Amino acid sequence: TPKLSLKKTGYLFAVFAGSTAIGVGSSLLAYFGWIAKEVSDIRNISIYISHIRFAFIICLVIFFSVFAAFKFRNSIRWLLFIYAGFLIFFLIMFESITGLVALTFGALCLGIYFLLNAPNKRYRWVAIIPTLAIFLLASPIIKEYRASFSAPDIYSLTLKESSKSGEQYYNNLNRNEVENGNYVWVHVAFKELEKS
Repeated sequence: TPKLSLKKTGYLFAVFAGSTAIGVGSSLLAYFGWIAKEVSDIRNISIYISHIRFAFIICLVIFFSVFAAFKFRNSIRWLLFIYAGFLIFFLIMFESITGLVALTFGALCLGIYFLLNAPNKRYRWVAIIPTLAIFLLASPIIKEYRASFSAPDIYSLTLKESSKSGEQYYNNLNRNEVENGNYVWVHVAFKELEKS
């Protein structure tokens, strides 16, 4: 098949970025209660796909937007930078640790690449500052990411017998799955989950 022209690639990116903007807009409508969707966890505001896949898509659009911004010399460049910044803000609001880790790691790799391949010393100094900033931000983000998948020893937990509504909890100490620092199969109230 023939290689896509730069113009056609730009059209594909515009569709990709536009559809992502629609997804982000719909999520914000759900967050502010303008869409009839019950939101018990902010990551559930992703309406169309899972929050992890949505976060990865947002990361791709951020990188594509920044790359495309350097190809323009007019007001479109600043619109792309603003769009990328807005998506970063949304990722933080979205509390997507996976997305932030992916974004930080990707940005760090790109920073090192530009640092090593800069055409002259002036551009290298320009690349050093954001690379160091990303490196400093990476440590707390990765620490938070690890904490979301770790929990104290399951046998050291103080187990409650029933919920506030009186339903007896189901506790399975043989299952060690952890999500957001909590054991999945501890203090489970099935009837309350069905109602919610």
